[in-house]
Amino acid sequence: MIDPKDISAKAQALQDRLKETYGVRAKTLDAALRKTGRRLPRRLQKQARYIVESQSLAGHPKLSRFIDHAAINQTFDAISEHLDAVDPAEKRKDYWLSIAGTLALGVLILGAAFVSLLVWRDLI
Repeated sequence: MIDPKDISAKAQALQDRLKETYGVRAKTLDAALRKTGRRLPRRLQKQARYIVESQSLAGHPKLSRFIDHAAINQTFDAISEHLDAVDPAEKRKDYWLSIAGTLALGVLILGAAFVSLLVWRDLI
């Protein structure tokens, strides 16, 4: 039988990892998963929801028998492995490069529009 404190500790550890990896600030793991959204793959979201459900079942002595302890450990390991693979610095770099690319495209389009206006007005 698994101790409810063990499930809560794993949930808190996942919540802390989500905070340091994605910058999600929430009071519970459930809220952190909602704020993480699509950044976490759907398969891992479903598995993490099982930890949240198990956390509520663990408080009740008879319902705690329905908790699959191997699934909780496997889920914790899978999500931890995924979060280890995510590099926050790389994500920041990709974000800023995306913004720079968008601005560069806008400048090119604006320049092309300006040149076409000058050609249309016979100023070039």
